[in-house]
Amino acid sequence: DGRDFLAFVYRHGMLNAVGRVTGSPEIAYDFFKTTDLVRMMDDAKSLIRINELRKEEVSKFAEMASDLYDGKQPESIVVALPVKIGYAGLIASNLNERFDRPVIVLSGQSGIIHGSARSPMWFNIVEAMQTMADEGLIGQFGGHAGAAGLEMDASNVISVQNRLDELVGEELQAIATSGKAVEKTKPDLSLHLETNFAARETIATDFGL
Repeated sequence: DGRDFLAFVYRHGMLNAVGRVTGSPEIAYDFFKTTDLVRMMDDAKSLIRINELRKEEVSKFAEMASDLYDGKQPESIVVALPVKIGYAGLIASNLNERFDRPVIVLSGQSGIIHGSARSPMWFNIVEAMQTMADEGLIGQFGGHAGAAGLEMDASNVISVQNRLDELVGEELQAIATSGKAVEKTKPDLSLHLETNFAARETIATDFGL
């Protein structure tokens, strides 16, 4: 029924996709506002089409960024791409899942650029950003241990990549030296991670029962 369709639209990220692709939530707003079934179905088709475009674009740029590392496992990933800022976080999440490494994806390639970062549970990306901000490598930033946003000068991309590599290397070395399982916590979540990062799949849950 109509409720099932609304759940389908929400579950598949179609509402967020509108703003990311078009820069305006107008179609999504009209979809909820209208009482005309024909108009609703037309808007739904538009939502589906826009969401498919979003998935294609994110996949394309994630592949582009991945190719820069030539199939090797990097310490971290920092890339500046000609993408909409709304795509940056999605691309970063994609690369984070592929490589199990901290990722910063920046929108734009010159001047002051903005981006999004995603990180595995074993690395605190906000603490790393604080270090880099203190060193003058990035500007304003905000977020939490696993996800953040930032601004920086495009001329610092390589320097940020190198510094983040160092910070990640230090963390991995500390983990290897300790010989202990790593415990990272979020509200209502306690997740123990193996130290064998080469062949580990991480499954995060909201809370334990």
